[in-house]
Amino acid sequence: MISYNTGRTFPPTVVFAGTLILLAGLLSVTRVTGILMVLTGAFLLFSTDKVRIHPGTGKISSGTSLFGIISTGKQRNLKAFRGLAVVPYSICTTTHSLSNRSNSVQEREFRVYLVERIPEQALLVRKFLLAEEAFAFARQLSSILEIPLVSENQEQEARRDHPDSGAGQEVR
Repeated sequence: MISYNTGRTFPPTVVFAGTLILLAGLLSVTRVTGILMVLTGAFLLFSTDKVRIHPGTGKISSGTSLFGIISTGKQRNLKAFRGLAVVPYSICTTTHSLSNRSNSVQEREFRVYLVERIPEQALLVRKFLLAEEAFAFARQLSSILEIPLVSENQEQEARRDHPDSGAGQEVR
């Protein structure tokens, strides 16, 4: 079984709030309210989205890992997918304050998707900061699963469109 973490379930501001709720709950853990706060904070802080690929059985399961432990989601057959694709992706997260100020953070990444036979539907497998790493991973996964890359010429386009694609680290 191959397992990949595709990101957190909640946006960064909610994860930060979960950290604060967890810490506040730890300070008052002797009360029922404190226990509820610890559970709520742990839920917000540790819940992640995951993809599990079972090459031997030809199945793939995607879903959420609640509290980082309890797995939910559905399982699909790999034959429902026609190929792998690497897609450049930009994320902009904006936080607004009560003093009418906003803070925006923009991130660029490259995502590897399993593309379904139904147009416009895909399943996220993994995220990378560099196009080279994403395409190398896609080629490796393509050979393991025996599924073709949807477009081979995407690599040159991705390098041209995003020359400063990151520091060479995997996005987690």
